[in-house]
Amino acid sequence: MSKTLEGFKFGFSPIQAADILSLSSGRVPSLDDWPPEQLSRMRVIFRKLTSMRIVNPEDAEDIVQETFLTMAEKFPCVRLQKGLLVWGMGILRRKVGNYYRRANRTAGLDQEIVDASVLRVVQSQPSPESHFRRAELQTLVQSLIRELPPRERIVMDLVLAGLATHEIVDLHYPEPYQNVTNRIHRARGRLLKRLAKYGYRVYTRREKSGRKPAGWVSGRGSSGNASKGHG
Repeated sequence: MSKTLEGFKFGFSPIQAADILSLSSGRVPSLDDWPPEQLSRMRVIFRKLTSMRIVNPEDAEDIVQETFLTMAEKFPCVRLQKGLLVWGMGILRRKVGNYYRRANRTAGLDQEIVDASVLRVVQSQPSPESHFRRAELQTLVQSLIRELPPRERIVMDLVLAGLATHEIVDLHYPEPYQNVTNRIHRARGRLLKRLAKYGYRVYTRREKSGRKPAGWVSGRGSSGNASKGHG
C-alpha cells in the first residue's frame, strides 16, 4: 500500500485518489491500494444497509459483492469529491434499485428504513391493528427520507447501519465534527417536522423524562402505541 495513503481516511475529499496513487507509485491505482481495515469496515456497513432493504440474504450479499466489483472497475477513473465511502454508497443504492426493478418490486425501490433510535415503535401487545399501524408509519417514513437532501440521506444511512455519531464523523474526515453532527440533527429534525404534519409525534429524551422509551412515536390522542392522529 502506498505510504501516501496511510494517514488518510474515507473522506479526504476533494483530493483525487487516483492522482495520489499515480504520483507515489508510478502505476495505475487500484481499490486494493486502500487500507484493508477501511475496506473491511465499508463491507460491514454495506451489508447492514443492504440487509435492511433486501430480505433474501443471498441476494443481499450478491449486491454487496457487485458493488465492490463496480468500485474496483471504476476506481482508477473517478474523482472522489466526497470520499470513498460516499461514492460507494451511491453505487450500492443504485444496485439495490436495479434489484427491485428486475424483480418488479417497485414498491421497495430505493427505500430507506426509519432510524430506530429516532422512531422506535413500541408495541406492548402486538395485534393485527398494531402491525398495520407500524407498517403505515414505516411506509410514510420511507417516503419522507427519500425527500431529504442527498448529504442528509447519507448520514441517515450510516445511522441506520448502527454507527455512532463519532464513527460517522470519522468517516467524513477531514470535514469538521460540527458540520457532520449538524447534518445529522438537521436530517432528524426535518423528518420529525414532516411526521408531525401527518399527525405523528416523536418524543425527545427531554420530553419523555423517563416515562417513555427513547424515540417513542405516537399519534395525537393515542394511548402510546404508534398511530396516526385523526382530526
